[in-house]
Amino acid sequence: MRTTSPRIGRKPSRARYRNPVKLRTVGLLLALWCVLVIGPAVVISLSGVNTEDPAGFVLLAWIGGYLLQFGVFMVLAMKTQRGNNLTGWLIASLVPWAADFSAPVSPWWLLPCAMLVIGYAWWVYRSVARSRSLQRDGVPAHGVVVKVVKPMMNVVVNNVYIRRTLLLRIERTDGVAPYEAKYKGLFMIGNIPGEGSVIRLRVDPADPRHFEAVTDDDGDSSYTPPQPSHTITDQLQRLSELHRRGDLTDSEFAAAKRRVLDG
Repeated sequence: MRTTSPRIGRKPSRARYRNPVKLRTVGLLLALWCVLVIGPAVVISLSGVNTEDPAGFVLLAWIGGYLLQFGVFMVLAMKTQRGNNLTGWLIASLVPWAADFSAPVSPWWLLPCAMLVIGYAWWVYRSVARSRSLQRDGVPAHGVVVKVVKPMMNVVVNNVYIRRTLLLRIERTDGVAPYEAKYKGLFMIGNIPGEGSVIRLRVDPADPRHFEAVTDDDGDSSYTPPQPSHTITDQLQRLSELHRRGDLTDSEFAAAKRRVLDG
């Protein structure tokens, strides 16, 4: 059986699982980031300056505030493993300028900027909290790759990771019947799991569709894949190889794969 450990941007290493950043620290960093994004705009709005001829302290607030908030955001992205979230980078890059330049025109323009920043910060906090809970209390499982969904366009992150959607057959260790679910994540280019590959998972017992991959570095020695999956995995890998060689047509491959999965 071939087990694949996806190098996904948001998954921490073994060291970070053993000593993860505290949620309180994440909350404080997020609060500081929100203040640094909106704070300079509030100062500019209260000062009543003319943006066409700004004073020196206003320029300092613009540039200094922008650099500080971006630095805090980069620290957050690293500590929370949310560095692959394009929405967050767009907010950190554009919203400070939008807030600073719109504040002198009307303070009410600050409201949507503040709502966007605070909303994103709350989402990050909740997602980190949920991820910690999942890694602590999640059910060990593994997912056999049934299909790699072909994207309409390739999304490459940092010239290292590529985004893919996988259809997995999930087999849990708590006796729940196997089921299929889609998994979206980032994988190192050239290390995308093929059909029949196995990804170790932890599944939310209250929400079977919510799960995360576990890397080899996490060292979960208590997890042992169910033995029946070996046969399924081997058969899927053989069928995939026959399909790649052209010995099976698309329709024959799909039908054979479905027979394997249905038992």
